[in-house]
Amino acid sequence: MQWRLKQHGFKILDIEKWKETGPYELISVLNLLDRHYNPQKLLKELFELSSRSNCMVLLAIVLPVSQYVEFNLKNTSNTYPDNWLPISGTTFEEQVNSIIHDVFEPSNFEIVRWTKLPYLCEGDSVRAYYKLDDAIFLLKPRKTSDQVQYSENLESQHVHHEHDTL
Repeated sequence: MQWRLKQHGFKILDIEKWKETGPYELISVLNLLDRHYNPQKLLKELFELSSRSNCMVLLAIVLPVSQYVEFNLKNTSNTYPDNWLPISGTTFEEQVNSIIHDVFEPSNFEIVRWTKLPYLCEGDSVRAYYKLDDAIFLLKPRKTSDQVQYSENLESQHVHHEHDTL
């Protein structure tokens, strides 16, 4: 995937140093959260970088969620995450509700918009491809008590939309 992105002019950031870069206008995290070895760490780093950059995060995740770690910095043979996403429910809608209230809000993100899109992923020996359901979230970092004194004009740039779809 990195090779393909480089072909199209994308800059590939180091797996451990990306959080020290920026500023950015938008951070895109597509179908990574459920594949990351430590999703809470990733969310914390996304919050810090998006707060520092004063930007939003575009995050996609396949629902219903099925966590599987393809690469773990600590243990390359382990396919389980260091911690599990606290997502409950069995349907797409139940899991959207859970990820908003149990994952994003405790991670200091508010939802600007969200939608559901089809996601076609690589198949296997049984099927050429699989059609899954992706939940796409546009997240805005909430101001923490440390950030309350941030400039007034930045506050006026943001418009709050309560869980609208894209």
